[in-house]
Amino acid sequence: GCLKPVKIIIPKGSLLDPSEDAAVVGGNVLTSQRVVDVVLAAFGACAASQGCMNNVTFGTEAWGYYETVAGGSGA
Repeated sequence: GCLKPVKIIIPKGSLLDPSEDAAVVGGNVLTSQRVVDVVLAAFGACAASQGCMNNVTFGTEAWGYYETVAGGSGA
């Protein structure tokens, strides 16, 4: 979703959009966790070849500071 919005389509009557008369309960923690796992896995596949690296520099004529701020690299 960095360059274009992500469109999520959830079919009516499905596990994530049940009808009003469906037998559901408030204890949907496992379903919520699985949805997050799937979304993060999808973004992980998109970003598998990409990294994130920025730097910050500031100072005066007498001194300078340079800091690398990295992220997005796998284990």
